[in-house]
Amino acid sequence: MELVMVDAPLHICSFYDEQEERFAKELKWLKLDELQHPNVSDNQPGEVPPEYLCPITQEIMREPVRCSDGFVYEKQAINEWFMSGKFTSPMTNETLTDINFTMDQEMRNAIHNFLYQDM
Repeated sequence: MELVMVDAPLHICSFYDEQEERFAKELKWLKLDELQHPNVSDNQPGEVPPEYLCPITQEIMREPVRCSDGFVYEKQAINEWFMSGKFTSPMTNETLTDINFTMDQEMRNAIHNFLYQDM
């Protein structure tokens, strides 16, 4: 059996390069944030608005994403949900039409403002 190397189309390579760069920037931001403010998540649970908590983990979201069910989840939590073979909404248990999600920048900014308002 002979292995044949096939070059991927340039646009696919470019997409993955952009994706990798975006993830690297997000990871850098999260690590920097954690180093600068290690005890930010230590707020009392009663003080945190419930919409800032991930419905899956019940922890303050750092990377909120909006899913096709309309709910917002922590990115890592919903990724793990899908990777475990669950293709239903964690909130309604309805089958999802797709498993794509988008960053919820407005929610992320609101959480950031809440966490760092006194710093």
